[in-house]
This record gives sequence, C-alpha cells and structure tokens, in this order.
Amino acid sequence: MTNRVADELGVKEFWEHGLDGSSVVVAVIDSGFALEHPELSGRVIGTFRATFTGDPDDMSDVTGHGTAVASIIAGATVGIAPSVKLLLIKVAGDDGSQGAGSIANGIKYAVGWRGPNGERVSAINMSLGGPASWVDMHDQIKRAVAANILVVCSGGNSGDGNATTDEWDYPAGFAEVVSVGAYDTSFKVAHFSNSNAEIDLIGPGAMVDAACHTGGLRTFSGTSSAAPCVSAASALLIQQFRRDMGRDPTEPELYALLVKHTTTQGIVGSTDRRLIGNGRLRLTYADAPPKPYTVDDISFEDALRGFMATPIDGRTGGAPTIDSPDLWLKLSAKQQRGEAITPQEFRFFELLVRKTFTALKNSRA
Repeated sequence: MTNRVADELGVKEFWEHGLDGSSVVVAVIDSGFALEHPELSGRVIGTFRATFTGDPDDMSDVTGHGTAVASIIAGATVGIAPSVKLLLIKVAGDDGSQGAGSIANGIKYAVGWRGPNGERVSAINMSLGGPASWVDMHDQIKRAVAANILVVCSGGNSGDGNATTDEWDYPAGFAEVVSVGAYDTSFKVAHFSNSNAEIDLIGPGAMVDAACHTGGLRTFSGTSSAAPCVSAASALLIQQFRRDMGRDPTEPELYALLVKHTTTQGIVGSTDRRLIGNGRLRLTYADAPPKPYTVDDISFEDALRGFMATPIDGRTGGAPTIDSPDLWLKLSAKQQRGEAITPQEFRFFELLVRKTFTALKNSRA
C-alpha cells in the first residue's frame, strides 16, 4: 500500500539513505496496545503498565488509541520510522480512563528505562491531554527534558478555528514539550486544533492510516495522529545526527532540527503562529550537517571590526557580524523591541566570551 503521509512529510528520501529509525527508542505513553498486531510485530523493545491498579501485565487497548499512535510511529506498513524500537507504556485503566498520576509514573519509567543493550529512550510521545496542569506531571516532563529526551505532545482538539482565542490542554501546554497541532487533507489548520502561544508545529491530523486494535487498519484523525508523525520524524533526525556527528543530539539540538524541518509553504488559510507554530512538518534530506563553529575559528581582530571572515556554521559567504564590544547591549535592545535573537548571535557571543577568558587565564599563567 502507498503510505500517503510518508510522501506528504518527505520521509522517503530518508528511507532511501538508510534512515528509518533503526536503533532509536521512542516511548509511547497511551491507552494501551494490541501487542499482537502485525504492524507492531518485532518493534516492541519493552512494555510497562503505569497504572496503580489492575493487572500489571495487561497491556490491552480498550479504545484503540494507543495502538493507532504506536503504529504511526513505527508500523510495518503505515509507520513513518518503521525500524524504531517502541517502549510501550499503558496509562489507562480497565475502563479506558487515564489519570495524571499514571501519566507522571509513565514518564518517570521512560526516563529511567534501560534496554537489554543499554538502550535509552530518545523521545516520548504523549497523544493525550486534559485541562489541568498537574505539578507531578510537569516535574517528570522537566526531568525527561533534562535527560535529553524530546517530549512530543498532541496540542489538543478543543480548537474553535479562531487564532486569537486560547485553548489549552496539558501536557501540551507546558513550555518544555513539543506541542503539535494538526492540519487536514487540504493543508488547512484543522478546525479542532488548539491555538495558543505554545504550539510548536503542525502535522497530519486527518485520515491518517493506522493500525486498528481489533485487527487490520483504520484511519485516524486529530492532533493525536499529528504528534506521532513528529515523534517518528525526530527518530529519523536522531539517527542521521548519530551517523553524521558520532553522538546523540541534545534535546535543544533535536528541537532546533525539528524546527528547521518545518515550512509555511502550502498551508491554506491562516498561518498565524498561534495556530501553526513554526509551520508544518516537512523533512528535507541533507547529506551532512554544516561544520560546527568553534572557538578556534574566532578572530579577535575581525570581531572588533564587526566582520568575521569565517562564515557562521559553514554558511557560504562572509557573514556580517556583530560589533563585539557592545554585542550584549545590541541583543538586549533587540529583545526589548520584540525582535528574534538568532542562534548564531548567541553562539558567537558565547564563543567570544570563552575565548576571552581563555586568553586572560593564559596571560596570567
């Protein structure tokens, strides 16, 4: 079968270069899972029931929600990253309901989990939410992010189509997570997709092919389907980063990579940032990342003249830069005017300070 969403997101070029999520572990915290489903066969590295009651070995999926979400990430035919290893964490009780305590317990387990060969979780997907911002849940999310785990959450389905009004669901409303809204099959922001200042990007949220917990396939819609597309995309980017850089990306680096792989092109109707964040997810394959800019590349003389001969982050052409003596004042002024401060400006300032202190230390030795 044709994986429409894979085509839409641009992931097939990643597959053609051997990037399919292999060796990356994504934890899915959800309602439960049909572990015997062919779409999930061979993809599950571990399971955990995070509820405080019920049979600890019962991972069954009463609603079918978790099965669908997990298959969008790594399903055999419908998955965006079909070689990802899934750590499946059930947080719903026997009646399908789920509580914040179980969710916090599930996040804690994912952070501390280690696989048979020392594997660790690289991303957590939570296509769930509610109106309350529970402290315990938030604390566990902050712990996950501090452990360099990207936490991806569905933005919520309480939207009214009006970008000026706020609709909040949690955990998506927490600043530390990647909050994912949804667009429909016409590339218009879905009418149900929440709008608020924490939306980071939007993904496919209508008629997405997924596994059905009773067998076969189904179509799945909502921000619940958009979030696992982002989690799967992050797994592909992690695998590429490991191949090219020889290490895992930090959580901020991975978030920056996700943002880099967004676009506002093709979005129909409003492109208000409160609806779309940075834009819709669209992966573009590149053979290798640019050479990182290092302390040794900085010339004091060039910096003081406000010109740097070496391009920032390997970009082509000489980069007009910052007059270093009053750089901090310039950054502060930009912030007060509400203008964006680029990562390059921060990076240049950081490296220049480090080089200055190194020079002072050496001169006193």
